[in-house]
Amino acid sequence: MTKFRSEQLDIFRDDPARRARAYRIAADAALAQGDNQFFTAQERHDNYIAEAERLERLAGMTRNGT
Repeated sequence: MTKFRSEQLDIFRDDPARRARAYRIAADAALAQGDNQFFTAQERHDNYIAEAERLERLAGMTRNGT
């Protein structure tokens, strides 16, 4: 039996703190991948970091701890 995964966010699995961590990983990857046809690596990095910071505020997190 194949397990189906919906693209809809799950409020228990996709909490803001977990999504913020994923955006920070994507920001690092953007710098490693370099520029593409539409955006520079730095522009993509900055965008991912801004979204991570927004999600961290939503989750009530601080950058150096909880």
